[in-house]
Amino acid sequence: MTTTDLILALGGSTSAIAILVFFLWRLTYAKINLNWERNNQKQIELLKSELSRQNKFNDSILTSHNHGHQQAQDKRINTIECLWESILQRETFSVGIATNYRIYTTDEIKLNFLKIDQKDNTINLNNITMKDFIEKTFEKEFEVDKRRPFMSSYLWQLYKVHGVFIGRSIHLFVESKHERKSPLWSEDEAMLKTLSTVLSSEEISSASNQEIGSYNQIVTLIESKILNECHKILSGDLAMEASAEQARKLLEISKLTD
Repeated sequence: MTTTDLILALGGSTSAIAILVFFLWRLTYAKINLNWERNNQKQIELLKSELSRQNKFNDSILTSHNHGHQQAQDKRINTIECLWESILQRETFSVGIATNYRIYTTDEIKLNFLKIDQKDNTINLNNITMKDFIEKTFEKEFEVDKRRPFMSSYLWQLYKVHGVFIGRSIHLFVESKHERKSPLWSEDEAMLKTLSTVLSSEEISSASNQEIGSYNQIVTLIESKILNECHKILSGDLAMEASAEQARKLLEISKLTD
């Protein structure tokens, strides 16, 4: 029976039509509401499923990232420990040189080493040889070299200059015994050029003008820079600086394309 037949059967009265319309509206509403709830429930389940899948994916990425970050951090820590052990090993060979610079003025060092008889030396340097220095420090330097990817370029440069300064200073003292020439680092052109790669002219000048302890001041200055760079690497400051620099470059590029 159609809706029209039903209205005729009810006599076509206004009240009957109103009742029928209300009844049909309620029926339609209930059906629509039921369908909406079913569809809505399906959407909710789909969204829950998608959200759960996405959360698992995010957790997997986060776990992988944390694991990789921790592994890299452990290697950076091992690298810095190895580097510092190498620095301390170098210094065991330069104790005599450092002590002479700490006790004597630069003029006294020159006069002392220009003498034929060097018995006046407070610290005996006769047993120091470049061969011994290279052989005893090579193995540890090789260990540091293998960890190069976990150091910044600046830290690597500081480490190398530190080795050159100590090694070259030993060479100057050894050669001065045989050639009767000045062993002072501040009068060696090659040494000054090497130091200028990591130290400013003001820092080099300040150390070379010291009457006593100029060698020690250069070593301390380079090592303080090494320690500062190590701290930046381990604390994450270096990564933050790199990110900020990258953001700055991207901003500059975006301005050029506007």
